[in-house]
Amino acid sequence: MAQALRRTVGGALLLTQPLVIAVQLLVATRWSAGDYDLTVNTISDLGAVSCTTIGAAYGPVAVCSPWHALMNAAFVVIGACLALGAVLVSRDLAARRTTWVASLLLVVSGVSSLAVGLAPLDSQPEAHTLVALPVFVAQPVALVLLGLGWRHAVPRAGRAVLVAGVVAAAGGLAFGATLVLGEPGGGYERISLWSCHLGVALVGIVMMRGLLLEDR
Repeated sequence: MAQALRRTVGGALLLTQPLVIAVQLLVATRWSAGDYDLTVNTISDLGAVSCTTIGAAYGPVAVCSPWHALMNAAFVVIGACLALGAVLVSRDLAARRTTWVASLLLVVSGVSSLAVGLAPLDSQPEAHTLVALPVFVAQPVALVLLGLGWRHAVPRAGRAVLVAGVVAAAGGLAFGATLVLGEPGGGYERISLWSCHLGVALVGIVMMRGLLLEDR
């Protein structure tokens, strides 16, 4: 019973991940520094705590996000839910080494997301960049490992999680390329992170429904 409860609670926590997408869209409606462009502005811009100009890879960017507190709180809460959820379901993912490693990577991703909310881009740019990086690496890799590890146990869910991981990795690489080339990359960032949120939510559904029990 305790294990079933842990699995259900952990899955429910993972299922919360797409909520941060809704928060981003809501906070963006309150943007006060001209038009907020989902294909140009980064998600981190929404967490800027002051109305100022920051140095982005593609040039100076005016930021002013009156609802920054909500955005940063969402980073913290969603990160905590991801890390705790991954810990709670880790025993169910321990049957295979790849899926167990994936659970560890999800914990790292959750801690990273939480830290992003505590280190806003405008006030702590170096720290923000440092703590944000694992999100773009650990989470896509975790989804790919889960997708590969589930290809026999839960093939349909495994394929969907694998696709989410591959898309997230591709988006992350494209976003990284824009930083190197000095081009706007908000759209690529969203492809990466939103794919992660949806993929992790699917992992949560698999956990809550106990679809891996037959594979234990």
